[in-house]
Amino acid sequence: MRYCMDVIANIKNRLNAANTFAIIAIVFGILFVFTTPLLWGADETTHFGRVYQITQGHIRSVYIGDVWGTGYGGYIPANLFSFIKAVDADLLHPNTTILDTRRVGTPNIYNQFGDQKFSKQKVIYSFPNTATYSPVAYAPSVVGVFITEKLNLNIASMIYAGRLCDLAFYILCVYFALKILRFTRTKWIIFTVALLPMALFQASIITADTTTNAVAILFAALIIKSLIYKKPLSKLESILLLLLAIVLPLVKPIYVFFDFLILFIPKQLLRISRGTILKILALVVGLIGFVVWSYITRNVTDAVRLMRGDFWQSISPPAQIKYAEHHIITAGVIVVRTVFLQDNTYLSQLIGWLGFDYVPAPAMAIISSLGAMGLAFLIIDKAKLSKKHAYAILAVILACFVTLFATLYITFTRVKYPEVEGVQGRYFIPLLPLLLVVPGVYISNKIISGTSVKYRFICQLIVCLVLFSLTVSALKFIYVTWY
Repeated sequence: MRYCMDVIANIKNRLNAANTFAIIAIVFGILFVFTTPLLWGADETTHFGRVYQITQGHIRSVYIGDVWGTGYGGYIPANLFSFIKAVDADLLHPNTTILDTRRVGTPNIYNQFGDQKFSKQKVIYSFPNTATYSPVAYAPSVVGVFITEKLNLNIASMIYAGRLCDLAFYILCVYFALKILRFTRTKWIIFTVALLPMALFQASIITADTTTNAVAILFAALIIKSLIYKKPLSKLESILLLLLAIVLPLVKPIYVFFDFLILFIPKQLLRISRGTILKILALVVGLIGFVVWSYITRNVTDAVRLMRGDFWQSISPPAQIKYAEHHIITAGVIVVRTVFLQDNTYLSQLIGWLGFDYVPAPAMAIISSLGAMGLAFLIIDKAKLSKKHAYAILAVILACFVTLFATLYITFTRVKYPEVEGVQGRYFIPLLPLLLVVPGVYISNKIISGTSVKYRFICQLIVCLVLFSLTVSALKFIYVTWY
């Protein structure tokens, strides 16, 4: 602990925000990679099934008939399917220890199956909840699994390789985002959001959320630099912004509205010729990709009903849409009621509900993470953000928020149920950077003067709080899961 404090005390001399982030993310990310039981990340069994399908060259999931109901999925090795069923059994029949959370009940099955190589026999596996994701969302983990499969390594090596590639991609994107904002104190907002226990844990398992969060944070950094601080983007940054605008709707469709922000960036801030035309082209291509993939996966809409049995048979997207059309005000009230009743749950999930055993981050971690974000918010630099651009950014955030609730209300919620089901706090992570920066640039330095001495101290305090939050969260997760 004394050594850690010495390192933190010398941050101003040896480390900047980007380097500090990389060190912390590597240490705790690798810790999560190897201490999370195989396939125990949230929905990691079905995410891994989709990743395997993509490594075999199958871009989209297929209709597979009467498997756990009529569903979508594909073929996977028989022993991988047996492993998934064993993990499901371990999760569904918990060895209750603390606060109704689960721990690993039969550790030997993870070694038994993890040491095996993929069998040649294939069986059908239904994963409709991940069948809607495009291959773009799994690009990092696909690389890891594909390489290890070609090297004929065992299943455990493939899972760890997929996780490590996810983690590497996340760290690279956030590191670059912090470099982009090195001229401004806003970088500490990115720092604290990217190192939330939930964000870093998701980056350390096989899931589409890794790519979503990484791309959204990097995109937000480019928007902050160009649209909020009116700083010109380099040629590389300009090209990257346009590429992200194409990719983001394919990674997570509910964030498609982010793309419209590039239209507000003045052409003189893009260091590329024909910047206006290319902005429009990137937006159009992104929207086309969104529409095409939505059309391809249009029939994969009843994932929960198919996976969870008779209780969920009342989920019917067509019936829910019809009900909402005739009860628009009631549907709006349901969304507001859900937010009002579940806000504390969303906050807890945002900071950390780790693993598929959903181990909640300790209260100390929640307080520490909120404290770090609060301090980062208070030291944001002033910016000449016009009201038009501020309203545009807030409108995009609101549109994403409404789309998230509307999507889950239609596809995940029982017809006429008085709350929206399926909303998780981690879904708000991509919205946080812009949501915090927009009001922050208007009130910055009004509470904390931000002199150089105070600024260095606050930065050190932010790092301390982040380290503490990650440490106690990791310790609790490991203890509850394994002991």
